[in-house]
Amino acid sequence: MEIATLIISVLTLLTTIAGIVVSVVLYKKQKKDAALAEKKRKEEERQNAKDELDAIGVIPFGAPGFSRMDLAKVAYLKVKAGRR
Repeated sequence: MEIATLIISVLTLLTTIAGIVVSVVLYKKQKKDAALAEKKRKEEERQNAKDELDAIGVIPFGAPGFSRMDLAKVAYLKVKAGRR
C-alpha cells in the first residue's frame, strides 16, 4: 500500500513538472511568433511607404498644386520608408 502511494505521488510530481515545462515552452513559442509577426508587419509598412513614395514621384517644395498636407505626407512617408 505504501509503495502504491509513493508511486502515485511521484507520478503526480512528474505530471506537474511536465505541465510547467510545456507551459513555458508554449509561452516562449508564442513570444517568438509575436516578435516575428511584428517584424513582418513593420517590413510591410515600410514597403508600402516606399511604394507610395515611388507612386507619388518627386515633388519639388513649393510646387504649384501641392498643399502643405501633401508635402507633410511625403515627409512622413520618407521617414516611414527609411529615406532621409
